[in-house]
Amino acid sequence: MIKNLNKIDCNNSKKYNYKNVYFLYKPNLKNKSCLTVFLHGKCLLTEEPTYRGYNYTFENSSVLCLSDGLRQYYKQNYCWYLSTKKHNYEDVYLEILNFFNNKYDIIIFTGTSAGGYFSLYLAGVFNQYALISNSQIFLPNYYKMPTSGYNQMVRNIKEKNDSIIYKDICEHFNNNKPKKIYLFCNQNDKPSYRDATKLLQHLNRININVVDNIFIGREPGKDENNHTIQFPKYNHKYYVNELINKIVNKT
Repeated sequence: MIKNLNKIDCNNSKKYNYKNVYFLYKPNLKNKSCLTVFLHGKCLLTEEPTYRGYNYTFENSSVLCLSDGLRQYYKQNYCWYLSTKKHNYEDVYLEILNFFNNKYDIIIFTGTSAGGYFSLYLAGVFNQYALISNSQIFLPNYYKMPTSGYNQMVRNIKEKNDSIIYKDICEHFNNNKPKKIYLFCNQNDKPSYRDATKLLQHLNRININVVDNIFIGREPGKDENNHTIQFPKYNHKYYVNELINKIVNKT
């Protein structure tokens, strides 16, 4: 249990290490009611730890950037914030987030691509908000795709005599309901669109409040593909900021 951030501070840099999970925390001293938690997707192996959103500042929210402990331990490009039979990172994440849950009335969990699954999961745990885009949600389906990042990650971890623990998000939501989900998906990103469609059907069936923005993305440019076009017009930060202001100001 975390009682004092100063005791786990990394050289007074607003970066912290708790049980080998790293996070960065930027408090907003003017507005102490809202916290936005950023979860990263694919990263270079040189980006350890990874603080997606570290350079974002919001008028009405503090920022917490949580790095994937399993990814760093096993030197993977992404691990979807999962645990394994040998390494239970979920409990560590929850210990960290429980510390902040006691301080903030509003928490927005947000991630794109591989950061979306755990954003949904945590929104359910804490009965809070999630904003995701182009996310792989039903991960076992990706194991059937030999070239997928999930398939490669599972196989690499198996080679180390360990195995992934995956929890189905629909089953999770049956007992752990988020306050509201904001789901973006580029219809041209076929695997993510398939997952988004399946998720929306389940959310509607169990009456979870969801705002979906399924859009047809523009033609990809150089060094882009349909998966990297994650929002209809503006970038991730813009839509997060819009959501923060909407919730905080109750508009």
